[in-house]
Amino acid sequence: MLSDYLRLTVDQIKNLKKTNLSKDSEKTRSRVESDFKAAEPNVKNEIVGLSGITRASFYLVFKSGAASARVIIPMALTLGVSPYYYTGAENEKSELTDGAFERFLTEIGRADLIGKQKRRYNKKSPETDTVAVSDKYENGFKPAEPEKRPEPVSDDFRKTMLKQSDQEETIFLSIELSDSEKMRAAMKNLDADCESAAILLKSLAKRAEVGGDAEMLYDIVKRCLLS
Repeated sequence: MLSDYLRLTVDQIKNLKKTNLSKDSEKTRSRVESDFKAAEPNVKNEIVGLSGITRASFYLVFKSGAASARVIIPMALTLGVSPYYYTGAENEKSELTDGAFERFLTEIGRADLIGKQKRRYNKKSPETDTVAVSDKYENGFKPAEPEKRPEPVSDDFRKTMLKQSDQEETIFLSIELSDSEKMRAAMKNLDADCESAAILLKSLAKRAEVGGDAEMLYDIVKRCLLS
């Protein structure tokens, strides 16, 4: 299991180079596609969110087999699989370990992240006078503080997000067919109520701000919804 100090943040991953790291494009294509599509919807969202790129970029990997660190690392960190499996450098689907991940970061020229992460997690709060503190509590022990639990997510919100994710994936897959009639047929299969359409279009509009495939997708969906 990977140590917490090696779990990179979204901002750190965004700053990684976009150089293709695949050693075998066919292996990279099939392995990334297979593992991504087999993942649960919430896991897919976690992978995409950690990458800092759009879901469409992952679908391009499914076609070309070219993948940068911004695809390889989120897949490895989220699924717990060695990055060398996704680059095609290794055939065994081994577990992600500290040693393998540190070696991978070193090879792509980002060994500096290892030191930064270690320093970040090794910072300790100033030591307190344990005798003085213990005197304040009965029997010399501070009572345990109740565990803080995160605010629960409502079922309606969770269902809406999962529905939105599935709708977007349906559209991406239909675009790969390059057939306008099949595209319209896929749109008809989506939930046609106004609320779902509005949520989907709003989400795609935000992604379209970065341009590229997301912008194209937004225009296509908007035309289909208005037709």
